[in-house]
Amino acid sequence: MIPLLIGLTLIVFLILHLAPGDPVDLMVGPNVTPEVYENITKKLGLDRPLYVQYFTFLKNILRGDLGTSILKNVPVKDLIAERLPITLTLGVLSLLVSFAIALPIGIQAAKHRNKPVDYLSMTFALLGISIPTFGLGLSLLYIFAYKLRWFPVSGYGTLKHLVLPVFTVGLTDAAVTARMVRSSMLE
Repeated sequence: MIPLLIGLTLIVFLILHLAPGDPVDLMVGPNVTPEVYENITKKLGLDRPLYVQYFTFLKNILRGDLGTSILKNVPVKDLIAERLPITLTLGVLSLLVSFAIALPIGIQAAKHRNKPVDYLSMTFALLGISIPTFGLGLSLLYIFAYKLRWFPVSGYGTLKHLVLPVFTVGLTDAAVTARMVRSSMLE
């Protein structure tokens, strides 16, 4: 388990390091004096050897220090803490919607094996698996938010804001879960 975590942190570190663009340029822009550029590079530790940067990165992660956002200049853990409740709400509600749809469909498909109900259910599941989540989300957004104006296009704060994202994720997850429920019941 520990080697896996170390390997993952190394991969994340290398991907971040190899990503195009210069973090100092993102912070201060291209029209900065060489002295300021060098000071910020030194402050961020980007002038150190790669292995030293990695061990500093690892030490900071173990301490819970995720650094400061380059774009917003606030601690990353504050940004995560601000958005985590919204993410958890969407995740839990999507899971409930998924189960509410998938369990009855999967059970009925298993009870009526090789009959029209089964074929219809598994066609729904196959479509749900085949359609990418972002495609379904954009379609639902276009129909229900833009054309019909039943739901807001963006934002968060009311139940209406949750409906489209929750159903988008819930429907795509329901397709996979319905197939698993059917298979489990037939075994």
